[in-house]
Amino acid sequence: MRSSVVAVLLVGACGRIAFDPVASTSDASPDGMRDGPILPSGAVLYLPFESPPVGSAVVDVVRGHAVSCRTTCPTLTTGRRGSAYAFNSAGPDVLEVPYLADLDPSAGFTIAVWIRMNVLPTTQYYCVLGKPVGAGTFNSHALCVENTGDAFYHSGTTAGTDNVTGSVVPILQWHHLAMTWDGTTKRGYLDGVPDGMRAVSVENDANPIVVGADLNSGAPAYPLDGALDEVLVFDRPLSVSEIQTLAQ
Repeated sequence: MRSSVVAVLLVGACGRIAFDPVASTSDASPDGMRDGPILPSGAVLYLPFESPPVGSAVVDVVRGHAVSCRTTCPTLTTGRRGSAYAFNSAGPDVLEVPYLADLDPSAGFTIAVWIRMNVLPTTQYYCVLGKPVGAGTFNSHALCVENTGDAFYHSGTTAGTDNVTGSVVPILQWHHLAMTWDGTTKRGYLDGVPDGMRAVSVENDANPIVVGADLNSGAPAYPLDGALDEVLVFDRPLSVSEIQTLAQ
């Protein structure tokens, strides 16, 4: 029988956050411990996926955003650190984070996540995390994987899109994806390694952040068949060394 994990959330003077597993016999990880990362400052959304959704609610441990399942909920599985969420594309399992001002990407941002795909997409691509903009098919930002396995770092405006197709993401393995934007230049990262860059502009509106899929004219599209762990959004572009730390 699984025992519960007791953890203390530590917030330091510099805004760094860590999980201190003070007592655990959980079987969610090989050593039975929740071994959370120490986060750089500027985190505005952190979904560690250490407990199953309660009803349709999912815990954001940084700002307490009201994260919820849009259609069906993902299930708990073994993660890169501790537990993770398994997303079923047939549901589709989709999480939604309503827009608040602290999630505005237009002054610069970082999004980061661990992903383990079960199979490559059978359609155009999987979307891992994105923030739609406008009423159509555009995004302020999105991390996706194409049906070739290439990482897809997307950002743009309602007038057009810009993306960088990067290195191949193998299936059935945990890999770290991240993207930053500093107000001028978008940069992609795969497993902490820089993976393409491009000058782009980014728009923002009141659309939500979506995890596990994209929204196409308001409806879930390109849903993930796989698992996600340690979903993070920052209100600033992290440095290369900070991205590499998250990818360890």
